Parts: sequence; C-alpha cells; structure tokens
Amino acid sequence: MEWEIPIPPAPSKSDKLVGTAGNGVHKPGVQRRLSKKRRSFCPPPPAPATLKSEAKKLQRQKRDWSVVQRAWWDAILLIEQHPNAVRTALEMRVMGGSEITLAPQRGNDHGTCSIEILTNLNPPAKEWTSFCQLVTNKWISYTDRSTGKRLRARPHWCKQFEFLTFNDTRGRKMMASEWLRKIAYKDEIPEFLGILKKIGEQHDFTIDDLRSRFGNQYFDNLFWGGNDGNGVSRPYDGGGKITNKFTAWLKRLCA
Repeated sequence: MEWEIPIPPAPSKSDKLVGTAGNGVHKPGVQRRLSKKRRSFCPPPPAPATLKSEAKKLQRQKRDWSVVQRAWWDAILLIEQHPNAVRTALEMRVMGGSEITLAPQRGNDHGTCSIEILTNLNPPAKEWTSFCQLVTNKWISYTDRSTGKRLRARPHWCKQFEFLTFNDTRGRKMMASEWLRKIAYKDEIPEFLGILKKIGEQHDFTIDDLRSRFGNQYFDNLFWGGNDGNGVSRPYDGGGKITNKFTAWLKRLCA
C-alpha cells in the first residue's frame, strides 16, 4: 500500500493555526517527540504581479515538514501496535508536483511525500487489510495548518487500495472507487474523459469504444459509477467493428 501526501507551505507568523489536534494539527507533545528543532517561519511574500513572480514566491515559501514527520511516525506507531501485519519495510520518498491529469501529485506545488508499506504473504489477509485501513484513516485526516482544509492525500494507482472504505461528508461509507470518483478525483476524472473524447474525435473512436475494449468491473465503477465493487462486471463486447477501428487507428499512428 502506498499513499501520496501533499506537503503544504509552512504557515507564516501572521497565519492563525486552524483546527484541532484531531483533524490534522499536531498536539504539542507529538511535535516535541517528532522533532527537537525549532520551527522556522517565514513572513508572507509580497503579492505577485506576474506568473514569473508567482513561481519565485513558491520558491521562497518554506515547506511544512511537520506533515511528513507526522505521516511517518503515525505509520511507525501503528506498526508497533500491530507487529504481525508488516513484515518487510516502511519506505518514504519526497518528490515534486505533476501536471499529469490523473497523477496523485497533481497540484502539489510544495512537493509530495510518498510513503509505502510492504509486507509478505505470511500475515493473515484480514489482519493486513485492517491495518491498511487504520493507516489510511490517519493519512487522509491531515489538514493544512494555515487554512484548516484537508490535504488531498491520494493512493498510488499501482498499489493495493481497492478494499479500503471512506466516509463522505455525511458519514456514509463508500468504497475506494466511489471515493476516488466523487472526492479525490472529482474534477480530474471528467477532465480526463473529456481529453480522451477529443482524441477520439481526431482518430475515429469514442469513449464507448474504449470502454468496450478495455473496460472491466473496476474501471466501470471508477469512471462511470457502476456498482462500486458490489456488482458483476459487464462482459467484454469483443465485436469486430471495435477491433477494426483500433487496428486502423494504430496503422495511422505507425504510418
């Protein structure tokens, strides 16, 4: 399991810290335990007049590394409480943002902390999934200390997360595919489908063609709101018309 956690800017002296310890702001004791170094704050930069000055402003702003510290130590503390769940490693890396439409790092101007938890096949599946849920609940609860808003933590697309559950704003539980579609990628998924539609208009295929050719139960739930993991997958069409369209498209690309 792996999650991408945004790194927010460090709040300036004039910023009021919003929220409580329960929704993403550190308790004083936790702050002291994670780091003995004194926090450094920078004054708010002047209002930018151009995009170039906006980029310079981002470079001047300092990152709030306390979010990275908390995510790392929250995972370690949970591993200590559940020693049989994780039997391989906990690893972390820090990377920049991304402009790719469905990238978990998209929009993270101050960087992204990516934390992965690995285990082998020895732990009971129920114990592993329960542990993953506990860690996820922690990581998606963090907030930006300057604004009080929740950080947009997102799972790594290539790792396990489809069995996780999430609460919406009304406390209703939803499966991962529904949460990704309605909350984590609420704006990005329609944008992605719109881009595919435009590409198809240029190369003689439609979104329905793509869905029939590459669709499965998970993609149906994620992009089109099927049964969100509780239904039967729609059978693959496999019609010759669709196959011929893609064959002709590939030939044009290679010409």
